[in-house]
Amino acid sequence: MSKTTLGLALLLAAGLLTYGLVTAAHETDSSQNTQKPNEVTEEATSVKITPQPSPEAVTPLQVLWEADTDGSGMYSDDPPASNGFFYYSHNNILNAVSISSGTIAWTFENARTPEIITDSAIYTISGSDHLVKLSADTGKQLWSTQVAKQPIEIGGHARLSGDTILFANESGGVAAYDPETGRQLWSNPEIPMYAGTIHGEHKGILIVSSTIDNIRSQYFGLDPVTGQQLWRTEGILSPVAAHEDNMILRETAAEQYIPGESTVSGHLLNLVRLDSATGQLKEQEKLQPLEDVRMIGSSLALIEQPYVYTVDGKPDQAESYLTRFTLGQTNDSDVKTYDDYGAWVAGPADGMAFFQQNNILTGVHLADDRTVTFAAPAKELTLIQKRGNAVFASYNNGSFIIMDASTGDIAGKLDTGLTYTYFGDIIISGATVLVRFENKTFALDMPKSLL
Repeated sequence: MSKTTLGLALLLAAGLLTYGLVTAAHETDSSQNTQKPNEVTEEATSVKITPQPSPEAVTPLQVLWEADTDGSGMYSDDPPASNGFFYYSHNNILNAVSISSGTIAWTFENARTPEIITDSAIYTISGSDHLVKLSADTGKQLWSTQVAKQPIEIGGHARLSGDTILFANESGGVAAYDPETGRQLWSNPEIPMYAGTIHGEHKGILIVSSTIDNIRSQYFGLDPVTGQQLWRTEGILSPVAAHEDNMILRETAAEQYIPGESTVSGHLLNLVRLDSATGQLKEQEKLQPLEDVRMIGSSLALIEQPYVYTVDGKPDQAESYLTRFTLGQTNDSDVKTYDDYGAWVAGPADGMAFFQQNNILTGVHLADDRTVTFAAPAKELTLIQKRGNAVFASYNNGSFIIMDASTGDIAGKLDTGLTYTYFGDIIISGATVLVRFENKTFALDMPKSLL
């Protein structure tokens, strides 16, 4: 399963992209609210204010089924679900389960959560050194090939690129395999892939990256037919997006990581284009000058044409804040801040970003600044995601809540009984919601008001 991170920095993540919530009743009518930056009409900014419900008023979410899991694949770019089935591993056994019923269709021993899923096949790591292909319908093994001379570390992963399986191992470099037969097409063990990512082909060049020292990164351009190294580029770089088949990277000043007494001027955001053919960094775009870049800690940058959003804060503070720039802007008039809404919690995702202030969670529609106040607390929030008209949130006390993105109403609540409540990308199949925590997956009935 792909571990590529083209729009999103870490997950860090991911995934890409999402978090938040609110417990206090809003005390004034929304039509009296102070206008936020980039004023729009009163009608456009008016929202429904939802009072805090009593515990008895919150509808419990219906659990259709649940399963113990080992957390592998939880933060993968592509959720392990296809054709009505969910794939997960537990106690080193891969399970294929019907999302609607929870019935296990088949199991395969000595395997972990799939790396690649197609309509007809599953590709997963088996044991400590093999990649296997299984029938998606029956779980029958179709082929098995050794992909590592030493036990595969956690960082070993595969992705499908065109008609080729690419496999990266932290101590074994990069290799390519035929998905039909499992035959190795080429191998380049000289490419270091510690904490590595396979970014895929850009303008006919296979691009992969890895970390040098957990601060600096190195990018490699490979011939996709032979695996031969064509170029190498290094720097304090993180992927932001792909644009016109080139990668857009965020370049960070080294001074942000080097202690010193003197101030260091720079910019909040430096964007560069990685030339796929040569590996050179071109067309640098510097946004928002700063007197001292040492005071900035950046966690996220993503592009949603024609804008680029960045999440930044101070290294000694927990809060981060969202800023929007216009790509190709020539002056600071095209800079938009969201500080008045509070500290950043999640997004941009699905057209919204989320903020918390005084234990109130606010969602902002990025297109027109319409706001929604949510009827669940922002305090002790662990994670928030938005999918369509539903907002999903978890808390440190084990609570999981689904809310209406348009009104802020709580549609249902679940006490998970968990102490670690980070969850992977929500999977929605029909009227079933899959919530994947590290050691447990819940299949929930989506509240009818959100269907």
